[in-house]
Amino acid sequence: MATATNSRIFGVIHGSTIHAAQPNYTSAGITGRLYVANQQAQSFYPSLADTQWINGLDESRFTWYIAYLVTNDEGTPQLHTKIGTQTTPPPQDAEALVAVGEENNAYIRFKGGDTNDAFIAAIQDIKAQNEAAGNVLNNGAFPTSGATAEEWKNWADANLDYYSNFVYAVATTTTTEAPAPTYAGSIWQITNEGDTNMEYSYYPLSQPNINAPLAASASSPLGAGQSRNICSLASSETSADVTPFASTSIMTAIESGEACNGGDTSY
Repeated sequence: MATATNSRIFGVIHGSTIHAAQPNYTSAGITGRLYVANQQAQSFYPSLADTQWINGLDESRFTWYIAYLVTNDEGTPQLHTKIGTQTTPPPQDAEALVAVGEENNAYIRFKGGDTNDAFIAAIQDIKAQNEAAGNVLNNGAFPTSGATAEEWKNWADANLDYYSNFVYAVATTTTTEAPAPTYAGSIWQITNEGDTNMEYSYYPLSQPNINAPLAASASSPLGAGQSRNICSLASSETSADVTPFASTSIMTAIESGEACNGGDTSY
């Protein structure tokens, strides 16, 4: 149920003269007949005899809400006695004694909801109510089938006597980039059996494409009689022969069969 702390005051001019907005209020709608309190808990401003004032719906119940008028072809608001009705009735407090659609001699109607699609449906319904009352809505072409809630709001801003706190919610997508694959490898022991320094190469463990191994990486030279343990892409996982090789002199390469759990590293 709407109270002074969870809703705001709205007013509508039902006379022939359109007044400027009263203090602490803002004019809304294409005719300026609708007054909207700038903040919740704003008091009534009862000095205008041709203006109907009413407390709005409980704003905390909805992501967005709408206060709107239905007018005829001359822009005169049509009296309404079903405040708060909508396609999906707003939730009611357990203690509330009044049902949705309580009669109230006011000109302002309300809708509320939580999604973009519900907002589109609300605007389409308001459009239909105005057309049924004789209001010719021709300020720009109607949004086509499949139009977004933002397009419907832009159309409503240019055609309807309404106020809404609706903000178009853009759907966001999160793209998670998969980490570079790491393949099981083997431990190779490289021994220089010659009497001069030699160079050897090995393949890195992380490969973006198992079918196209990265080029071999050169290590520091091995002196005569020195040995090193290195990680290599396992030859069983690709058609390429990834056995380490020497560029000079003589070496032996013995595979231990252990898994490489780190990067491409020489020891």
